[in-house]
Amino acid sequence: MRSNSKPPSQRQLRVGEQIRHIFAETFMCGNVPKELSDIPPVSVMEARVSPDFSYCKVFVLPLGGDHETALVLAKALNQARGFFRTILAKKMRLRVAPEVRFYADESEHEAEKIEALLSSEKVQRDLNAPREDDGAE
Repeated sequence: MRSNSKPPSQRQLRVGEQIRHIFAETFMCGNVPKELSDIPPVSVMEARVSPDFSYCKVFVLPLGGDHETALVLAKALNQARGFFRTILAKKMRLRVAPEVRFYADESEHEAEKIEALLSSEKVQRDLNAPREDDGAE
């Protein structure tokens, strides 16, 4: 994120959450193109809308899948993004339906890497080392 960018507005957050719900319902009901009929169950983690509401990033994760499966899923969903934009146009009351891009949700993968770092011997040794300022005053 750029340092001079503003945090999302209340309206952006509200529209993003509405888009997340629409896509979650769409995947839950199996309302996908025939080419995507064999995808695993999809969890929609987040939807971020640009300030002008023309673009939307949707972060997805396959249920029970790993990081590589999430990348393949995002690529497959992006190939049918026109279909998903049409769904948004029908279900939302915006002047223009945002262009949708799907991304694999990296948060779980990043959390696993951080957990592995924190549980490493080197970090544990530093955390358990006596501190100089712990002495009596």
